[in-house]
Amino acid sequence: MLAVTDEIYERILYDGGEHVSLATLPGMRERTVTISGLSKTFSVTGWRLGYAIAPAEISDGIRRVHDFLTVGAPHPLQMAAVAALELPASYYEGLVRAYTHRRRRIVRSCGELGCHISCRMGVLHAGRHLGARLRG
Repeated sequence: MLAVTDEIYERILYDGGEHVSLATLPGMRERTVTISGLSKTFSVTGWRLGYAIAPAEISDGIRRVHDFLTVGAPHPLQMAAVAALELPASYYEGLVRAYTHRRRRIVRSCGELGCHISCRMGVLHAGRHLGARLRG
């Protein structure tokens, strides 16, 4: 069995949450494809820069398919991605602080309007509880 994980929010965690990559668990490294990208963490959604980490025998196939489905990212964007990935931990800490502030403001404002909000640990999104409405 092969596991494919989307870990784009791996560095944006709230309330002391900790990201654990599936590939780091015992017996999973050799059968996990970890997919991530730079769009969320570095606020560059238009760049469409992403990556996959997988065992060599799997990544060979991924690269072959990738060659037929996409066009390579321009060199300046690739260099910016390298610089972004080398940022210190303080960058991510500041990012989470800023997102936490925004998230709390959204939740508080919605609460003042009578909307009950559900928050997730790894994303900025907040969603309204619809359970009672859906049950009729």
